[in-house]
Amino acid sequence: MNSIRRCPQVTLYLRVLSVPAAGERGCNGLQAAVLYVGLILAVFLIASCRSRDESGSAGAMPVHVEAAPVKVAELQQALPAVGSLSSPQETVVAPQIAGRVVSLNIPQGQVLERGTILARLDDSIQKAALAAAEATLTNARDVYQRDRQVVKTGGVSEQQLQSDETAVQQAEAQVRQAQVNLQYTTIRAPFTGALGMRQVSLGAYLKDGDALVRIRQMDPLYLDFELPQQTTGRIMPGQKANFAAPGLAGEFEGTVTTIDPALDTDSRSVHVQATVPNPKLLLKPGMFAHVRLIVGTKPETLFVPAQAIVPEGDVRYVWIVAAEDKAEQRSVEVGVYQNNWVEIISGLKPADLVITAGVQKLYPGAKLIVSSYQPIHNQRLDLTNPQENGAS
Repeated sequence: MNSIRRCPQVTLYLRVLSVPAAGERGCNGLQAAVLYVGLILAVFLIASCRSRDESGSAGAMPVHVEAAPVKVAELQQALPAVGSLSSPQETVVAPQIAGRVVSLNIPQGQVLERGTILARLDDSIQKAALAAAEATLTNARDVYQRDRQVVKTGGVSEQQLQSDETAVQQAEAQVRQAQVNLQYTTIRAPFTGALGMRQVSLGAYLKDGDALVRIRQMDPLYLDFELPQQTTGRIMPGQKANFAAPGLAGEFEGTVTTIDPALDTDSRSVHVQATVPNPKLLLKPGMFAHVRLIVGTKPETLFVPAQAIVPEGDVRYVWIVAAEDKAEQRSVEVGVYQNNWVEIISGLKPADLVITAGVQKLYPGAKLIVSSYQPIHNQRLDLTNPQENGAS
């Protein structure tokens, strides 16, 4: 009955329906049908009024939200780019002479120190060649020493003595060559690096240049990326290049070591290379990277969580917790996005408390029940252009 009294449409409608009933003792069939339909419509009107009453009551209830204070921090001014990781040194390990593999030490995927023996070839031929060269050298030296004594008596000419000396030198060269060939039968890691997949098996006969395994330096790595021509005046060696690699948690840092002196004539971009420490070997050559080249800093910058920003066309809003825990909407000017936080250029003060969750239920003056902000990590907002994320 209270709903009927508060709904003037229903009261008026019932009065209209009651007029013919009061003026006549009975109702014919048509009047009864009209009265029946009218009663049904009255029921619907009553339900509508009751629904409006209930929604009005719900609107007055407090809204549960999460809120965070405006953060004041240093803003890193950065140039975004995409890049890839590469190894400073990478090569295929191969023998320099032909031979049969008699020993293998290739732990695939493992990091080995420079000079570690990877394989040995059959060295019997090289040892025999060295022994023959050493014997030839011994004989040549004996002849030379004998002729040196005889030349004093005139029994040997000076020309013969010079030929003997040349023979000694040639024999010494043959010994050195045989020693080098013997050393070539032992194949070592040319530098400290990680081994790839093994390409040979024990007992295989290899020609000089046949691949055994690929080795790559893993620490440090190079980070290669390109930046447009208009940024070249802001790029300098020693700057920090922060980057994220999809599939790996956290952010990594490198230092710019090389800037190509010439621009690419097709893209009009400059190639930049940074050196990245990789002591835990988490990073791999060939990985894709989202790069931010740090070119400056801006102190005392205001930040709010990215999810606090409410876009409406070209305007950006935030909701704040105002006096008496009531909601208030503010128009703001936003800057860059940095690690899930957004720079606020104007519209807020350091003491403001911005609402980060529950904004869909808010209206100006709504009573609030406030709890602490629970961060939500969105990697896409870490390193992308603000225009791609709704910033003006």
